[in-house]
Amino acid sequence: MGKTNLVGKRFGAAGLLTVIAEAPSDKGPRWQCLCICGETFVTKASYLKSKRVTDCGCFAKEEAADNKLVRGYKVEPKVYKTSEKQRAWNKKVSDRAKVTGSKEWAQRVISSGKPVAARGGYLPLNITVNGLVAACAKWDGGCECCGKMPKRPTVDHCHSTGKLRGFLCANCNKGIGLLGDTTAGVRNAVAYLEK
Repeated sequence: MGKTNLVGKRFGAAGLLTVIAEAPSDKGPRWQCLCICGETFVTKASYLKSKRVTDCGCFAKEEAADNKLVRGYKVEPKVYKTSEKQRAWNKKVSDRAKVTGSKEWAQRVISSGKPVAARGGYLPLNITVNGLVAACAKWDGGCECCGKMPKRPTVDHCHSTGKLRGFLCANCNKGIGLLGDTTAGVRNAVAYLEK
């Protein structure tokens, strides 16, 4: 049985596919087709005759984009439910971030630092509420040690004088504290790293 010449024949829904030439292949007859979108591709005659191939894939791509299909399945966007507890925490964190630099924030920083300083055996932050608000207004928002932008700044002060040094991220403030809160401790760490 001889093979049928398909050149010039139209296939697919409403004849959107035209066979333009026979394509050489070791695996049997293949046909080069021109899709209505302008793309050319090679396929088997049996795929064309059985309507398994009706276009180059352009309509499937468009349909997938329109219907948000992934591997043939319609995908609905995931909806994450947040618990009441989590929503309350998110609001609390958001409110804290909004008030950084306000008088309420400064009052909270000064008053919460006093018992911590007493337990640690060092002087608390020695600044007025208005002084802390003014210092925060001059601050550019980045950690004065590493330059990163902290979500919530840590107010750093000298433990022997109580004087405000600046605003740091939590990691830099902890690091300086763990190095003894002295320039000698930091110098020793730098000397160690430069070995």
